[in-house]
Amino acid sequence: MNIEKRRKKLKVDWPNIQESRFVQLNEIDWHVQIMGEGEDVLLLHGTGSATHSWSGLSAELVSNYRLVMLDLPGHGMTGCQNNQCFTLPAMAREISFLLSSLDVDPRWVVGHSAGAAILAQMCLEKTIHPNALISINGALKPFGQSAAYIFSQAARFLARRKFMSYLISLHSISLKTTERMIRATGSHTVETTLHHYRRLVGTPGHVNAALKMMAGWDLEDLDRRLEQLIPPLILVTCLNDQTVSPNQAAELSQRLPNSILKEIPALGHLGHEEAPDVLGALFKAIVQKIAESS
Repeated sequence: MNIEKRRKKLKVDWPNIQESRFVQLNEIDWHVQIMGEGEDVLLLHGTGSATHSWSGLSAELVSNYRLVMLDLPGHGMTGCQNNQCFTLPAMAREISFLLSSLDVDPRWVVGHSAGAAILAQMCLEKTIHPNALISINGALKPFGQSAAYIFSQAARFLARRKFMSYLISLHSISLKTTERMIRATGSHTVETTLHHYRRLVGTPGHVNAALKMMAGWDLEDLDRRLEQLIPPLILVTCLNDQTVSPNQAAELSQRLPNSILKEIPALGHLGHEEAPDVLGALFKAIVQKIAESS
């Protein structure tokens, strides 16, 4: 399925589609949404997701900020012909190029899961200079060495075989299967995002991009450099997260002096989708606290 056919499939009731624009840059055909007025806030989703993930939180913030959201390479409605851009450094670099072309200089950055790792990489490379990096259930630490090797090798094997992505999509397309996948993360299904996930996991190109991203992901170097982060790192962890252990955030908060741990009970890995009002209020409190201390 080419990107135009994919977009036609996904555009049906896609959140904030009226704010969407498409930007071609370095063999990537980006899907970007920009809405609201005020200081720029960059919202970056994680592996296998897309801009729809921010529909609830964006509604909480849009009256006070200019929100910038994008689909990662190959994800959602972003097309990608550049197979070299699925590593962490490459993805961070390409997003930096995109922001520069859009004249976006985010004052606040929010990343979910792998999105938090990309933002941390961008901060370390000094391509963005936010007042704070807010990580929501951030995947900032590597798996154990043996697990990471097996995981990346399996993802690399599947990513090379597009037919496998097609089979995975066929298997995942049922609503019940999609619900089970979401519940496995520790989150409850949210009606406003569930059907979009169903469409995404039923789209071979999106699935293949997620596999390529997992195959090329290596957090060892990032983990070694986290102490060099300049902006405060706000570690928001939902205590029912079954995808990224809350222990990761707790350990990082002990290790990194320029970090703040915020624990949220009951919610899972997709906590920002389950309770956008809670995350919205937390974002506003963090901004106010940092503004008062500066």
